[in-house]
Parts: sequence; C-alpha cells; structure tokens
Amino acid sequence: MKKLFETVKTVFAILGLLAICIATGAFITCCNTKKRAVADDADMAKEKKKHEIEAIPADQLIADADNAAELGAIGGKIKTDFRGRVRNRLTEELQRLRRAGADPDNSSRK
Repeated sequence: MKKLFETVKTVFAILGLLAICIATGAFITCCNTKKRAVADDADMAKEKKKHEIEAIPADQLIADADNAAELGAIGGKIKTDFRGRVRNRLTEELQRLRRAGADPDNSSRK
C-alpha cells in the first residue's frame, strides 16, 4: 500500500511538472503572439505614413520647406528683439539705481 501511495504521488508530481511546463509554453507563445501583432501594427502604420508622404506633391513639399525656413528666420528675429529689449530694460534699471545713489551690485546682498 505504501509503495502504491508513493507511486501515485510520483505520478502526480510528474503530471504537475508537465502541467507547469505546458502552462509556461502557452504563456510564452501568447506573449510572442502579442509582440508580433504589435510589431506588425507598427510596420503597417509606418508603411501607411510612408505612402501618405510619398503622395504629397513635390511642389507642396518645397513650399512647406520654404515656409519653415521663413518661420525660422522670423523666430530668430523675435529672439534677438526680445534679448535687446531685456538688455535695455536692465540697463535703464541699473542707471536709475545709480542715479538714486544705490549700489546695484550690493543692493541684493543685505
């Protein structure tokens, strides 16, 4: 009886290990399937976007590039103008403090 019990116990242990191996294999297969699906979706979206870009006429692409260059130049002018205005305001404030008799270099160190 004891031998039969040990044999049944061994069989169940082997079946349990087999079930764990099968479950692990199924889990890995499921994960790989999901990864492949996501990769396929990304590839399809990339191809779709590539075809959309290729469908845009060259004249429109050139015009858009020119507009981007103009906007970049305008942005540079705005930055330069802003820096100049800030510099002028700081200079005026320093001169006002000096005329008032304050030492602008040490006024914030009190």
